[in-house]
Amino acid sequence: MRMNMKNLKLIQAWMVMIASLAGTNAAATDSVESSIDYAAFLGNHDMEWNRIPNRWEVAPYSGNGNVGFTFYQAKSSAKNVISIFTGRHDYYDHRLPHEGRQNLWIYRCRLPLGHFNVTSQGDITAVDLRLDLWNAELTGTVLTTKGSYQVRGLTHRTNDVIYFDDGKVVGIVKSIADTGVEIEIKIGGTMRGNCAVRFVQ
Repeated sequence: MRMNMKNLKLIQAWMVMIASLAGTNAAATDSVESSIDYAAFLGNHDMEWNRIPNRWEVAPYSGNGNVGFTFYQAKSSAKNVISIFTGRHDYYDHRLPHEGRQNLWIYRCRLPLGHFNVTSQGDITAVDLRLDLWNAELTGTVLTTKGSYQVRGLTHRTNDVIYFDDGKVVGIVKSIADTGVEIEIKIGGTMRGNCAVRFVQ
């Protein structure tokens, strides 16, 4: 490949600049101070939902790389139901490709673990949800024709645990290595009754 003189000089200039940066005194970098308020900086970029999310592509979500959830009102759901759809990255389709097609990224897709319905007395009319990037937490309000309720959901950073709280029901989804998924739902003394449910798949 033939280089002209202009390109050669440009490459030499880049090499000199890189060499000068690489030779920077390490002690000088130790004295650099950062006064960035990361919580405030990331807070300017939090995702917000002011429309009822109606499919997974536009839904609030949380995850740790292994387990996670999305929160939306499926189009087939009743107007008073919004759901928490849970998933796990290594829970996927093991069937052979259809008719010999080898598009494994399509035919060996991840499968949903299931969903939990949050049912209100009134129809859901609006949402005001925020995905806090600094705390990795979904918070907000779901408004209905008969009032509103607060929601809070997160996925633990190091443990495969999903936490979701709507003020009346606290649901904890624990992913247990090699044994499946354990789901514990605690319902406090509310209009929904008093009970605790534990499910191990």
